[in-house]
Amino acid sequence: LMQHCCFDKCLLCGENEQIDWDGYVTFEGKDDVSCGSFDWYFTTNVIEEGTAQCDQMQNAFSKQCCYEPMDYSTPACSLCKQGEIWYEINGTAEVFFDGLSRTCTDVSNSLFRKYDEQNGFCAAVRNEYFDACCFEKCDICQGSLLDANVEIAYNGTATTCLELGIRFAADIVQEGSEECKAAKSALFEPCCYQSPLDPCVLCTSADGKAGEIRENQDVNFYGSTTTCSDLNSFLVAREEQLGFMCQAAKAELQDSCCFEKCDICANGNLYWDNPVEFNGVTFACGELTWIITGNMYEGGSDECNHIQSTYYDKCCSGPSPDIPNAANKCEICPNGK
Repeated sequence: LMQHCCFDKCLLCGENEQIDWDGYVTFEGKDDVSCGSFDWYFTTNVIEEGTAQCDQMQNAFSKQCCYEPMDYSTPACSLCKQGEIWYEINGTAEVFFDGLSRTCTDVSNSLFRKYDEQNGFCAAVRNEYFDACCFEKCDICQGSLLDANVEIAYNGTATTCLELGIRFAADIVQEGSEECKAAKSALFEPCCYQSPLDPCVLCTSADGKAGEIRENQDVNFYGSTTTCSDLNSFLVAREEQLGFMCQAAKAELQDSCCFEKCDICANGNLYWDNPVEFNGVTFACGELTWIITGNMYEGGSDECNHIQSTYYDKCCSGPSPDIPNAANKCEICPNGK
């Protein structure tokens, strides 16, 4: 039955080639026939490999519809890249490419799949279509950082700085245009900031010692209610360590937001492998410190005082006799942490 019911379907492309699904050709009086539709055409019309009709179709359309795919071991051709600078693509703009009217997105996709960056055809197409397809998006922050979640009103519409930046790309708002200049004038201050050279860390003391932060503690700062964690994230991203805002936050909120974590050995030497029992389970002393840190036990609290009185002798006074050769282990920090 196989020889009567089955056939070896004609393939438009060779063994190492792929079909260009974005490609179009003129076929049977139509000038917008997708290269990808030939597979369906061969199946429904029972066109077999090796027949004269198959050979005719391959000779007519394989050059336009087939290509050897990139292996991407070298950078692929990018239509809107010049040197190390990437530009936005005006995806819906149309140009005459490869004998047909094509969108810039189609041209860009075709180049990326078929050619590497060093190919001469890549450079030729980029030179031909760069002005029509590529543009420099309006950068309202002019090299500074965008505060993405800030809510603003622009042209009578409530939006965020991030949404506005995305809209500038979609609406082809170009750098240097009057609309871009107006946007920079109105939006730079609420939307943009410089990354600090020496970031403010809320729980770092004057002597440089870092404390822990009470992450979910609510505080009020400059008329806004936030959590200690969110405030610290803001300060790290926006404020200098010696800046007024940083110093004001530390003076006002360190007591509320910051603490020194509980230390079993009170700054002494921890013998990591010494075994102890905690809540009915045996742990190494080093593992116990992870549990204490995870539970956010604060130094000086009743919980911390209890832990220190219970485990100091077992974890901090010397190697345990229960650990073979513990006294002979190399201590990288024999006199402290």
